[in-house]
Amino acid sequence: MGIRVNKNDKAVILNVLDDVILDTVQEIQNEVNILIKERLCCIVMDLSAIEFITSRGLGAVGKAMDALRKQGGDLKLCGLKPEVRGIFDICGLAKIIDIYDNPGDAVNSFGASVSAVEKRLLWSIKPHEDTNSTSE
Repeated sequence: MGIRVNKNDKAVILNVLDDVILDTVQEIQNEVNILIKERLCCIVMDLSAIEFITSRGLGAVGKAMDALRKQGGDLKLCGLKPEVRGIFDICGLAKIIDIYDNPGDAVNSFGASVSAVEKRLLWSIKPHEDTNSTSE
């Protein structure tokens, strides 16, 4: 098995134990779907054990993030080795998924602060004029 699941009060930690290739991609997708059905939508994906992730693996991470956010949760990553982090930087996923050094920091970030994506969304909102007020 390429994934170990650890549940706690704030989040579920998915420890990915094998490089993210075809079999592991399917396992990630299946596990995320199960957790969503259980309404466990705050997930930390610990990638500290992997050396490689395929483009299909990147797609699975992006789809998992999207599905979790649609359910009011989120996906956070941790433990990326420099080579793997570089892949996330190149494809742009590092700009939309919060990445932490370790699982503890990632778990503690749930509910503790506004995520990087939420900050970008909030900062992009411009105040609108009050259309209900009348000038005299």
